[in-house]
Amino acid sequence: MIVTLTNRPRQIAAPKWNDMSECPEHNEKLQWNSSSGSLDLELFHYDAQSMMGPGAVDTEAEALVQADYVKVQTSEWDPAELVDELSEFGMWDEEELKDHDKNILRMVWIAGADMIECLAEE
Repeated sequence: MIVTLTNRPRQIAAPKWNDMSECPEHNEKLQWNSSSGSLDLELFHYDAQSMMGPGAVDTEAEALVQADYVKVQTSEWDPAELVDELSEFGMWDEEELKDHDKNILRMVWIAGADMIECLAEE
């Protein structure tokens, strides 16, 4: 997995934002590649951040996969490659992995969480 920042802004001292989507740092885009390199995804930082949380983020993930900029990217994903990637996690059985829409949801959730975890390690 590779995560890179694009258009990384300079650090701004003590910003005060009403909405984090207004913050330049949260408007930067993060790029993600699957471990095999067969799947790519680019998310805004604040969208990737929404995939992290104390508990289920199903509602956030469902909303994110419906965003036009995400739908364009995930429509290019090969269903068989997506199943192969998800199979590596061992979290879903063969029957569950037959649902392509759910697989997209799962991978977007994983990708967003990976992006934020990688940033935390920097």
